Amino acid sequence: MNLQVNDEERELLVKLIDREVTDLSAEIRHTTTHDYRVDLNSYRDQLRELSKRLVSCDEDAATKASR
Repeated sequence: MNLQVNDEERELLVKLIDREVTDLSAEIRHTTTHDYRVDLNSYRDQLRELSKRLVSCDEDAATKASR
């Protein structure tokens, strides 16, 4: 699946994802159920990877524009 977003939308997505990662960290600390903690950690890892990919797209676009 391909999704095209402009720079402002990409920045918004990164901010939303980063906020969710922060919120998840607190929830993970307070979770007593092992399986749920594992699920939350996995979800947080997926969000972090998505954020990295979005930032990387922005950096790639900036590199291409400077050529």
